[in-house]
Amino acid sequence: GQIWINGFNLGRYWPARGPQLTLYVPRNVLVASAPNNITVLELERSPCSAQTCDIEFVDEPNINATLLHETEKPPLFVRELWTKYL
Repeated sequence: GQIWINGFNLGRYWPARGPQLTLYVPRNVLVASAPNNITVLELERSPCSAQTCDIEFVDEPNINATLLHETEKPPLFVRELWTKYL
């Protein structure tokens, strides 16, 4: 997926494969005088067991880790579906 804060693209994350579970947020992206807008674009199934995931701000990075979740998922693209039209 992708994450934006106040329109600033923090980057790509992939909690099932890693390598990190945290993304760096530059200080000047956050606004103290107004609510901050966090936009998450999830391209696959949510890695959380519940319907929603929590976003937490931490002061130490979590690198070289992955989340435990289903390993049996349907692939995003299936070659057999479109190769028969070639």
